[in-house]
Amino acid sequence: MRRHLTRSVCLPLCLFLLGCSKEHTAPVSGTVTYKGQPLSVGKVAFIDAKGHAGYGPISGGKYSIRAPIGDCKVTIESTETDIPEDPKLRKQARPGMYIPKSFIPEKYVNPDKSGLTFKVEDKDNKADFDLKD
Repeated sequence: MRRHLTRSVCLPLCLFLLGCSKEHTAPVSGTVTYKGQPLSVGKVAFIDAKGHAGYGPISGGKYSIRAPIGDCKVTIESTETDIPEDPKLRKQARPGMYIPKSFIPEKYVNPDKSGLTFKVEDKDNKADFDLKD
């Protein structure tokens, strides 16, 4: 009897908790350009008001991710991936701490300063971004 009671209480409770923790997301894809040219590399992130995020890589100017449904702030990052051989070309915060060069204005990395937003709906979404200086 005790075993049956435990199963009848625990199973619904576990299923309820799993359902509550599941984030609702939808597919988002698009193109990111800067000065009319597609970004060769980078990362894009969609962040909702609760702090949930969907993010992924940008390659050849295109991205395809799953993002939280609702109003999202968008951040975009595009930095060099290889460290320059010449130490004079390396930007460093301090010796040994290399800071990669950004290919786009730094404001796009900050969700509060990027000025980029998108409302993700429960369907396939298309969001293109043309970045400016």
